[in-house]
Amino acid sequence: MSQADLPQPRTFRSSGIQPDAAVRIAVAALLLAAAALKLHALATGRIVSESVLTSPPAQFAAIQLEALLGAWLLLGGRSGAARRAAVAFFALVSLLSLYAALRGQRSCGCFGIIAVSPWITLGVDALILVLLVVVRPPRGLHAPARTSRRETILAAATVVAFVAAVAAADALVMPAPAHAWARLRGESVVVDPPAARLGDVRPDEHRPFAVTVSNLTARPMRLVGCTSNCSCRIVSPLPVTVPPGGSARLELVAVCPSLPGAFERKFVVFTDASPQTVAGRVVGRVLE
Repeated sequence: MSQADLPQPRTFRSSGIQPDAAVRIAVAALLLAAAALKLHALATGRIVSESVLTSPPAQFAAIQLEALLGAWLLLGGRSGAARRAAVAFFALVSLLSLYAALRGQRSCGCFGIIAVSPWITLGVDALILVLLVVVRPPRGLHAPARTSRRETILAAATVVAFVAAVAAADALVMPAPAHAWARLRGESVVVDPPAARLGDVRPDEHRPFAVTVSNLTARPMRLVGCTSNCSCRIVSPLPVTVPPGGSARLELVAVCPSLPGAFERKFVVFTDASPQTVAGRVVGRVLE
């Protein structure tokens, strides 16, 4: 019997997209969209934190995980590892959605500024979980046992490009990199510079300086007071209303020490927002 007479393995042929591929692409698109919306809300300070799960650090971690998993499903979705990772992810977020729903949260925080009830996201997560488990590649279509190095590199590159593109778009709204880090730390008010440098000063000199107070929230904020003591006092008239995403310039005067050497003074700005106080520093060196 010749080689041509031997039975050949059957392969699956179809002119259209397979159900498992449709599910995989839809889930990847949902993950990438959720990551983009979170990143935009985080960059523009419009995240409403109702629990530790919706805090800025947790949202930033979710952005990276969703972007990585979405890219992995798109580029290496036929590997068993990508599908298993997606099943584990949606099993976890289903439990988190249930927890948020039982706590009475108004929004799960999954889609940034778009408020979605945790009960709705629980239903969506459960449906995706079922589809990932039930809808599998056809038997004649053999999937690779594990993800190749090329797929891993492509997935990582896609995540980097995705995050960079969204971050670049948000830079038009929020040009200061320091503000981005402040938002990741959960801060809503920023004093810039954090340490005003006076340089060399004379003993007991009253040296004027200025700082900028930025409002990173989506609501107007009032600056209602500032430290006024023997080391630092406010010159600018207060109160001052700072619009959402805006800033106000405050002029102060530092009372320098009598003794020579390096020194540091602290001052506190009082607001009607949360937190109600934000601190700044003044540093310099008294000449002999």
